[in-house]
Amino acid sequence: MSHSTGAVEPAPSIEASAFKPMSLVLGVLVSLGVFFLLPETLAFNARLVAGIAMLMATWWMTEAIPIPATSLLPLVLFPFFDIASVGVTAAPYAHSIVFLVLGGVLLGLATQRWNLHRRFCRELCLYAAGRNAFQCRGVRHGRSAYPKHD
Repeated sequence: MSHSTGAVEPAPSIEASAFKPMSLVLGVLVSLGVFFLLPETLAFNARLVAGIAMLMATWWMTEAIPIPATSLLPLVLFPFFDIASVGVTAAPYAHSIVFLVLGGVLLGLATQRWNLHRRFCRELCLYAAGRNAFQCRGVRHGRSAYPKHD
């Protein structure tokens, strides 16, 4: 006899990193289609880049391979097809803005991992508790640090 707790069980999710051969094939076909459908007056390398862009877009949308791996395709394909050297292709990946965003994401993950957002909220509420002018704002801003389901 099974016991029912009344809680709704979440629907089984599809593994995001599962191997998807149809998506891989679809990406290659779309890429080749774009390459061959573009006019021959367009430079050969431009048609190659358009095909690679469509391959990446298809694989991103269908998640045929993990998205981080898809984003690295130009590092492999551009030198392979002699579109650009590895150094020229890798330069945009090392832009200062990329590292700025990466640093912000890592700080956010660390803040969440060590519950610093909750500590900050508690300290803000304690600071505002004795000051009538800050009390309402402190509770409002402090509460925004907690997830809605808590």
